Amino acid sequence: MGLGKHRMNDINTWFPSLDTYRETHSCSTLLDWQARRANIKYRTTDGQITLAHTLNNTAAATPVSWPRSSRTTSRKTTPSTSHPACAPTCTIATSSDLTAGHHRHPPAKVSAVSNTELDTLSFRGDKAGLRARRAADIPILHNELHHDPVDSSRASGRAWIPISPDNPDDSPFAVKPDAPHAVFSIVDLATGDLAGDVGLWGIDLHNRNSQIGLVLRPTFRGRGLGTDTIRLISDYAFTTRGLHRLEIRTLADNRAMIKTALAAGFTQEGTLRHNAWVNGTYLDEIVFGRITPR
Repeated sequence: MGLGKHRMNDINTWFPSLDTYRETHSCSTLLDWQARRANIKYRTTDGQITLAHTLNNTAAATPVSWPRSSRTTSRKTTPSTSHPACAPTCTIATSSDLTAGHHRHPPAKVSAVSNTELDTLSFRGDKAGLRARRAADIPILHNELHHDPVDSSRASGRAWIPISPDNPDDSPFAVKPDAPHAVFSIVDLATGDLAGDVGLWGIDLHNRNSQIGLVLRPTFRGRGLGTDTIRLISDYAFTTRGLHRLEIRTLADNRAMIKTALAAGFTQEGTLRHNAWVNGTYLDEIVFGRITPR
């Protein structure tokens, strides 16, 4: 959950064209956190003035709803429960419906990714694809991966600072053309959705080496996208950029990234003791390396 949220309820929508549920709506209880910032008060029946409690709602996540509803499929769908943002190709399900297994499955599966989306991929693996960063990707990545100081500090290795999403050029996910980096957006081939960020950082053309940085959106973790992504960007680094050595550094307690690096063909080379200052304590970093395949 984001800052200030006391409770958050997500609503998932069934998309027949994707054969899956996707999160499209949310309702967050903020208590008086937002009211304190906006100075929203009310007078009680006994005359006392106090802060109001507020809700923060997403009526419909249009980047999710509209592209999915506009895809052409080979079968007609008549939803039993309509919603104006995604009719006539989706039905609404609450998280309790999903937990209870009340899924309304279509009679046949269709392609999860449109040909148009596939055509934009520069590299494609078994589960993940890589494409150039789009302007529309920046606020999504920024809001999900930068807003939390704890998670952002663990992922970036830098001191967290607040950056407004209203200034996308200042976001750490904005592309800096003159920087010695090569940045891609990760696409989940199963859904066609933006799944995360990956890049070659600090490309050294003299020594022909670079570090790989990878971060996935929370809902796309645990699907095997990380290993596929590391393989794809490694191939780009060795084949297209002519690099000789790649390096991955991760916190010693990041078991998921350690498993991903090893599965992608990297060798564990050592430990940098107390090399990372993260949220008030020093943590060890594990170094993985891979040399140009011969």
